[in-house]
Amino acid sequence: MTIIARRNAIRLKQLAAVVLTALLVAAGCGSDASHASVSSTTAPAATASTSTNVPTPTEVPGSALTGDVAFLGPIKTVPVGKLTMAFRQFGTGPELVMIAGQASPMSVWPVSTLADLAKTHHVTIYDHRDLGGTTPVDSAPFTLEDLADDAAGLIAALGLDRPAVFGWSTGGEVGLLVAIRHPAVLSALAITGAYPGGPKSVLPPESVNQLFSDPNPDLAKLFEVLFSPSGVDAQHEFVADLVKVPQVAVSAEATAQYDVAERKYWSDPEPDLASIKVPVLVMNGADDFAVPAANAEYIAQRIGAKAQLELDPGGRHGWFVEHSGHFDQLMASFLH
Repeated sequence: MTIIARRNAIRLKQLAAVVLTALLVAAGCGSDASHASVSSTTAPAATASTSTNVPTPTEVPGSALTGDVAFLGPIKTVPVGKLTMAFRQFGTGPELVMIAGQASPMSVWPVSTLADLAKTHHVTIYDHRDLGGTTPVDSAPFTLEDLADDAAGLIAALGLDRPAVFGWSTGGEVGLLVAIRHPAVLSALAITGAYPGGPKSVLPPESVNQLFSDPNPDLAKLFEVLFSPSGVDAQHEFVADLVKVPQVAVSAEATAQYDVAERKYWSDPEPDLASIKVPVLVMNGADDFAVPAANAEYIAQRIGAKAQLELDPGGRHGWFVEHSGHFDQLMASFLH
């Protein structure tokens, strides 16, 4: 191992330790005082819905943040079917709903990504069922189709008028299912790191599946999945963003159930991707080994003329953080 490689390995271990500490203790750092030392920056103000036919959300006390994450606004909840769903809204411009990945609460979205998107869009992020501030329905297993119905229900409950949707990883798969099952609720879909579902899914090694289904994953290995070997700065940024926002614990039971739902998506018949009628930006890291780029190529092929395929050179599963300039350019061009 070269001296540079050793230094990078040491920094990676240090970063993993920081992330682990953040995930363990940040759940108790939700007050404004916990963020008082963060420097303040100008942030876009949230745009409220003008519809009178939607329920009034309830603000979660003490959930507002300060400093350069104040723009995220407080956590609010709203009834969606049998669920009470937790969300944040911020930014100005056309509506954009973001769907996080497998067993991931909304707190894992990188602040830098959210800040960039909030410059041009009114953004909604939310917790899936069983995660963060969103309640479980019952003890019965759920599917990604159920998560798609939840997302469509939230869009309706918030009175959003055909927003664009962006989904990362499993969130991208949920987005595809929203476009198939609820085509009238969205105007456009952007996804990255998603599988098509069914037998044509090009799956990663089982060790990667186990990493994502582990409630206490090896964080050094997780960074290898998210970032390229040269992406040390992106690792630092990702860690710094995590520490800024209170993280919530995800139970082993919820993690296991999301793993079951993801694997069912792979084994079930392929969703009717050809039926999608809205424009779809299909993105992927060209070197993503968690979700190989062949999946994005197949998704775009099945959707047909409505799809735009973009592979990020050298990017892995978290390429949009590591190569944020490329991501911002693609999203701005697609959502103009």
